[in-house]
Amino acid sequence: MGGSSHDPHQHDVYSDKKEDWIYLNIKRAETTKTIEAIWNTKVFQNGKQLLDTDDKFTFDKDTGWGTRVKKNCDHSEVCVIVTIKEWKVTNK
Repeated sequence: MGGSSHDPHQHDVYSDKKEDWIYLNIKRAETTKTIEAIWNTKVFQNGKQLLDTDDKFTFDKDTGWGTRVKKNCDHSEVCVIVTIKEWKVTNK
């Protein structure tokens, strides 16, 4: 996996009353033009796998991209595992 200490990434969970999203959120340095990322997201709830998906996205002006996941209950915890498979930074 290539990367840069100037371009950190993290995964976040976004939820409203209609749907839940698990997404990769990035912060670009001012010198960064694009970031090409490939990652896998796995979501488990009470030991049951709800999601196992690969995502590929080129971040240009966007700061987050992800996948919708349907949970069984709003009162139980979920386990999210995000694995970065590729990370290519292009500078301006």
